Amino acid sequence: MQDALFRIMVVRKPISRLEMIQIALAIETGHHVHHTKCEMYECVAYRLEPLVEGGGSSHNDLDGEKIEDGPIQACVLPGAARFFSAAMT
Repeated sequence: MQDALFRIMVVRKPISRLEMIQIALAIETGHHVHHTKCEMYECVAYRLEPLVEGGGSSHNDLDGEKIEDGPIQACVLPGAARFFSAAMT
């Protein structure tokens, strides 16, 4: 994709394990965007601050990798990286 956008999916509690599995399986086909517990956002920059009551921790996940709890932010840097690959045969 070359549109210089982040696509952020937010899943809010309460949600069952079954619903999380359904969402995860639907990602492959793109149908997760229609799930009632999913909120989809497109942006060029963001800051996420968890709304955790009682001093609990949040669960931050970036492309399947657990990252530190707490606020996270990022912005798009168009042209900051270039990728090259061999032609597919």
